[in-house]
Amino acid sequence: MKNLLPTAFLATALLILLPSCHKESAAPSDSLEGTWELTNRQCLCGILPVPAEAVAFTAGGFTFLKNNQPTSSGSYSRTMDAPFCGGSLGPALRLQPSAGNPYTARFIINGNTLTLDYGSPCDAPVDTYERQ
Repeated sequence: MKNLLPTAFLATALLILLPSCHKESAAPSDSLEGTWELTNRQCLCGILPVPAEAVAFTAGGFTFLKNNQPTSSGSYSRTMDAPFCGGSLGPALRLQPSAGNPYTARFIINGNTLTLDYGSPCDAPVDTYERQ
């Protein structure tokens, strides 16, 4: 009986402690905020290597980067009714650069992948990014 008590105590302690040691893997966020690295560009620009580009989003701002240097920044808003070349209505971003004209991109977040479609039905590029 003496040997069973420590064994039973140890088994009970393990059953209590083991579940708390298991780490849940974080589910991908559907948030736009963060830094995204370009992994693919579809366009009528020929087959070229994917450029070293990224985009960083904050709660209301964006910065496009090329070779880790800012190339464009400004503010954005989400919309469902933006005009889109040859496409239907859907989630879109109205991007207002600090310098230059505003433009619209349809966006899709699927796990850690972000797709920005600038008007593919009218031969505009579609950029795919991975969350960093």
